[in-house]
Amino acid sequence: MSNKYAPPAEWIDGQKNVPGFWKGSYEDVLEVIGSVKKGRVTLGTTSAGGRDIYMVEYGKQGDLRRTATFNSATCVNRRDTDCYANKKGDDIKPCLMLMGCIHGLEFEGTVSLLNLISLLETGRDFLGDEHPELVQAAEKLHLIIIPMVNPDGRCRFPYRSIVGAPFLTFRYYAQGTWKNGELCHHPACKAVHPIKEASDFLGCYFNDDGVNIQQEGVLTMSNEARFLFETAHRFAPDILVNMHGGSDTAGGLLDTSLAPQKLRNEILGLDQRVCTAFAKEGYKYVITSKYNSTDVNFKPQGLTGMLHLCCGGLSMTYESNQGVYVGPDRPDSQVLNHEQIYRTHQLLYAEVFRYTCEIFEKRRQGK
Repeated sequence: MSNKYAPPAEWIDGQKNVPGFWKGSYEDVLEVIGSVKKGRVTLGTTSAGGRDIYMVEYGKQGDLRRTATFNSATCVNRRDTDCYANKKGDDIKPCLMLMGCIHGLEFEGTVSLLNLISLLETGRDFLGDEHPELVQAAEKLHLIIIPMVNPDGRCRFPYRSIVGAPFLTFRYYAQGTWKNGELCHHPACKAVHPIKEASDFLGCYFNDDGVNIQQEGVLTMSNEARFLFETAHRFAPDILVNMHGGSDTAGGLLDTSLAPQKLRNEILGLDQRVCTAFAKEGYKYVITSKYNSTDVNFKPQGLTGMLHLCCGGLSMTYESNQGVYVGPDRPDSQVLNHEQIYRTHQLLYAEVFRYTCEIFEKRRQGK
């Protein structure tokens, strides 16, 4: 590592003080997966680097009585896709799919998802706290949790936490460097895909093949994205949340321009609810989806958009605060600590759990 990107010794030493509930390593995932008894664990696929990627389910999928793919069903009747996923049966639960660590340095979602698994398994998260309202809400769902989509990228980061890191260190580990040693800044790092042969240090954004899983499209290059697409098609989730992080950003949901306006309006409704929940506790939040409603701002959002096309669900990206200070003149900036970052995820889950049930009931009623 170049000295100009190296973290200071005091920050490295501070890793000893990362709180115990902050479980976000690949080893943490394997440990938590190995303890699951109430949920159902499935080995979904292996990463480009040969690491196992697991899925945990709570609740059961009923018989969707499927006779067609989602895309063929929409040709039959754009307002009624029962031949793809008939959700009117009494055995069907609202379905929510949560995915963590699509980018390897953005593992705040993994931390919160592993704590959620602990909560559903034992009644307590890794802080020892009970959240009965979350447990009760989860029991109404068919809940699909994929805590770490990109273990290759995560394993490239040698520390327990990125909170409080200098910005250049953050950028180095997130997107890596070009062959000349200069940082692959965002969004220029997306100009080469896959990036492996163009990089000197392969950043944590990417799997071991240099593929940015978030930018996967029709011509899928990775097992990781293919597994997510197949899972979305199989279970037909009502809502899918793709967990990301963005330095000192305020929280926010990103929708996809590939979804019809009706569904994007529904994502905006959730966005507004999460914003209200954040504001009540003093956390900044940006209602991003309202800015993406015109062709001028066409944003397919890569993986997020493709997941919608697989199943027709409300597919969105959640951008989490990461506790990394970027610089001044950022009105939506807020640097949170570990406990605060985790709390914002709890607020998100509470709203998403409720909203998934509401969207499900609307679909059952043909609305």
